[in-house]
Amino acid sequence: MTMLVEFESVLKVLTVALAVGKRLVEKRERRLDATHAPTPLLWGHVGVGKTAAIRQIFTSLGMELVHLSVGQHDPTDFTGLPVPDLAAGKVRFIPPDFLVKEQPFGLFLDEINRASPAQVNAALRLISERRIGEYDLKVVPVAAANPDDIGVQELSAAALNRCLHLPWELPRQAWSDFMTKGESSINHVVQQVPYDKIAHADLFALAPIVDSFLASNPSLYDQGAGFQEVNQQQTDSLIPSLRPTPRGWTGLTVILSALWALEPNTEQGNDFGFSEGFIRVAGLVASGIVGVGAASPFVAFLQKVRVPRPEVVLADPKVLQEKTEDIVMVALSQVLVFLRERNYEERLWKLAWNVLVQLVKWGRDDLAWWYGTKLAEVDVTPPWDVLKAVAPQLLGAIKQIKGVQV
Repeated sequence: MTMLVEFESVLKVLTVALAVGKRLVEKRERRLDATHAPTPLLWGHVGVGKTAAIRQIFTSLGMELVHLSVGQHDPTDFTGLPVPDLAAGKVRFIPPDFLVKEQPFGLFLDEINRASPAQVNAALRLISERRIGEYDLKVVPVAAANPDDIGVQELSAAALNRCLHLPWELPRQAWSDFMTKGESSINHVVQQVPYDKIAHADLFALAPIVDSFLASNPSLYDQGAGFQEVNQQQTDSLIPSLRPTPRGWTGLTVILSALWALEPNTEQGNDFGFSEGFIRVAGLVASGIVGVGAASPFVAFLQKVRVPRPEVVLADPKVLQEKTEDIVMVALSQVLVFLRERNYEERLWKLAWNVLVQLVKWGRDDLAWWYGTKLAEVDVTPPWDVLKAVAPQLLGAIKQIKGVQV
C-alpha cells in the first residue's frame, strides 16, 4: 500500500468518526449516545498538517471548531468552575463560554500528551461524559498527540481506551499536489463521505459480524484487566500498543458500520463480501481501537464473510434458510437499506414483508421479531394481506407499532 493510499484511508476514517460524533450529538438514539463514538486521536509529529485537516473536515460538516492546547488550560476549563448556590445549598459547576453553544461544534484538544496528568484527566472526563455539571454539551471532540518528543507525557490506559488512535504522516505526494496543483487530498476524501449517508446509517449493522468473531475468539473480548502504561519508545508505530475491551468493540462496531454504509454495492453474483478498500480501513480502525493483536485475526475473519445480496434475498428468501444468524442479520439490515434507498417501492415493500413470513415459517423467531419491528417502524403501511401467515403475537406487535387496532 502506498503512503498516499494509507493517508487517504486515515482521512476517511477520521471524517467518518467525526460525522458519527455529530450525528450522536444532534439526537440521542435508543441504544446509542455521543459517548459510544470513540474520540479520534491523531498521533503525528509537529508540522504535518493535523490542524489544517481537522479544520477542513469540520468545515465540510458545517461545524464550528474550537481549538485548544490542553496544557495551556486550567483543569476547571474542562470540569467546570465550582460556583456556590447559597439558595439551593449546593455547588454548581459552570462551563466556560467556549463550550456552551446552541449547535454541535468540534473541539480540538491539541498536544494532549504535553499536558499534566490533572489537565489530561479533566479533558478525559469531558470526552467521556460530554457534559459539565447540569450542562449537556454539543461537543464533538478530536485530539492530537506528538509521539516520542521532548516534554510529552505517557497517556494512561483509561485515556487510551476511549480513543480511536490514528497514525498521521503527511505524504510527500500529498504536499506536492497541494503546492504545485492546488489539489487537496483532504477535499478529495471528505467529498466521499456524504453526511446524509452517515446520518441514516444503521450503526449496529455489523454487530452480528463482530459478535460472531468474538464468539469464536472469546479470549479477545476483554484483555483490559492487564492493561499497562505504554512507553512510546518501545514501538515502531506512531500509535501506542492497545488491548481489546468491551468498550473498544462497541466503538469498532459503530465506526465500521458507518464506513460500510458508504460502500458501493457493485460486486456481482448472489453473495457479496467486504471490498479490499473496506478491509483496509477495517484493519486501520481495529488496530486503532482494539490493538494490532486483535485486529489481525479480525481482518482475516472479515475476508471470509459472504452475505446474500438484498435483491437476491427479496427475490428468493430461501437463500437465508441455512445461513447462520450473524449472516442473516447483516443480510436483513442490507435489505432495509436497499428499501430506503428505493423509497419503499410497492413491489419491493411487499417482498420485504414476505421475507418476514418465511422467517416465521422457519421458526427463526428472534430474527423475525427483530426484522418485523424494524419494518414496522417505517412510516409506510404494511401489506396486511401478506402478513396473514405470520404468528398472531408478532402480527399484534406490528399492529401496535403502527397504531392499528388489534
